Order: sequence, then structure tokens, then C-alpha cells
Amino acid sequence: MKDITAKPDTLRSATAEVFVRMPPSAVTLIAEGGVSKGDPLEAAKLTAMMGAKRTWELLPYCHPIPLTGIDVDSALEADGVRIRVTVRCVAATGVEMEALTAASLAALNLYDMLKPHETDLEITSVRLAEKRGGKSDWREPLVPPVRAAVLVLSDTVFAGRKEDRAGVAVRDRLAREEGAVVEAYEVLPDEPERLQARLRALGAEGMDLVITVGGTGLTARDRTVEAVTPLLDRPIPGVMEAARAHGQRRTPWSMLSRGVAGMMGETMVVTFPGSTKGAEESYVALFPGLLHAFRMLRHQPHAHGHA
Repeated sequence: MKDITAKPDTLRSATAEVFVRMPPSAVTLIAEGGVSKGDPLEAAKLTAMMGAKRTWELLPYCHPIPLTGIDVDSALEADGVRIRVTVRCVAATGVEMEALTAASLAALNLYDMLKPHETDLEITSVRLAEKRGGKSDWREPLVPPVRAAVLVLSDTVFAGRKEDRAGVAVRDRLAREEGAVVEAYEVLPDEPERLQARLRALGAEGMDLVITVGGTGLTARDRTVEAVTPLLDRPIPGVMEAARAHGQRRTPWSMLSRGVAGMMGETMVVTFPGSTKGAEESYVALFPGLLHAFRMLRHQPHAHGHA
């Protein structure tokens, strides 16, 4: 089973559709309530709900997902019955298989209830009609792309006694996954004045986004927060609250990160922890949603109809 531990929970939905072809006489039988086993449409609805909830037991690679909603609609047509199932959840993985399983089992139950009356039955067109949710649903291509800089704060990395992995991971994911133009990647010592000077310079250059990596902890040399905070004229507390909440579900140490985020003029500054795991968890928690801020700052319309 695929490991989805690092992925954040998001609102997800999937709609599957199936058609059961039958002679018009069978359609009439359903409409007139003449099926000997009872109402096949109501039974199909219950079967779909049970199937969605138990998909993880039927398909070995599916995760058990706490479903938050299941809608089942059936429609009589001239040559058969169309069943449409929509499944919703707030989880780290999607519910396409739950919707497809629910629709398939509903069709099988319909077939079972009708076979005493009719042999010319066929289940056709089982398909995924729509799915929503996950990071791809919130990725909004920005034109022009975001200009970004990554500043690593570490005395040991600056002195060459340790290799930087956290900053490199953030830099590479920004370019690869978000399409950002990373114009600067630098390693600085844990010196507040030097960091402030570099941030002011990047702001003067019109940099859209600066991510610092390191210096958000509790040691005497962790002074990134003290350096950044006075430069922020518009704090965005929800950014690092989201990162800490995501991290706290994976390690009890996340609450010790003092990271902050906000606007320094027209430049957004976000402070990530220095560990590779902490930096990557913060990245996963915040992107691509964080980039929506630049659509707002540029007064561009919301993509995908999201408000």
C-alpha cells in the first residue's frame, strides 16, 4: 500500500456512473413496483453506500478512508437504469475507487434483483465521471511565474562542516513542482544583521518570495525569527500555524518551531525549520496553496472557480 503519511488532508470528492441496460419491459416493471424482491433502486442505493464504506476491504491497495458523504442517484431511462454515486471525504488520498466500487456494486445488486424477471441484462459504461481535491486541484499557474529565493541559515553549513539538504530540497521542489523561478540559493551564518541586509536587498530587487531555512529553534544561535519579524509590515500568522499543525500530527517536536511568515513590502517571507524533515513537511503543508497569495497580490482572478 502506498505510503501517504506525508500528504496533507484535503477535501476530496469523486463521482462514478454506471448504466444497466435492459428491455423496456424491465424498466416498466421497476417503475410500477413489480419486482418480486422489492424496490431495486432503493436497494441499489443502500448497496452503493455499503460498498463505498468497505472498498478498502475489497481492494488490497486501497486505504481505509473516513468518508464524510455519499450521494446515490438513480434514473430510469428508456433502455435501462443509470446510477450515479458521489463520495466525499477529508483525507490524504482520493476516493475514486470508493465511488467506482459503490457504482459497480449498485449495478450488481440491480442485476441480482431483476434476473428472476429478465435475462437480457447488461452492466455497461462503468466510469469515473469527475474527481476533485488534492494538491493538483489547487495548483494555479501564475503568469509571470513567482520569483523566489532560498536562504539557508546555518553556521555549520556556512563553514563547510555539514552539507545542506533542507534548503536544496525546498529549492528544487519550488522549481519542479510549482514552476517558480528560483533566482537565489544562498547559505548564510546565523547572524541576524547579515540576514536582514540580504532580505532588504532581495526586497529591493522585487523578489516575490523568500524562504529562509533554519534558525527557528531554541538555541542561542537560532535568531532567524528575531531578524525577520521587525521587517514584516503585514504578518500572516496562519501560514506557519498551518505548517506546525501539519507537522504536529507527525512529530511532537513541531510545536517547538518558532517560524513566522508575512509580507515585507511586496515580498513574502516564510521561515522554515532547518531540519530536512521539518523543511519538507512545512513545504508539503503550505504548497501549492501559499502561491494563491500572489494571485491576490496581482489582482488576478481566482482559478477553477475557487473563492
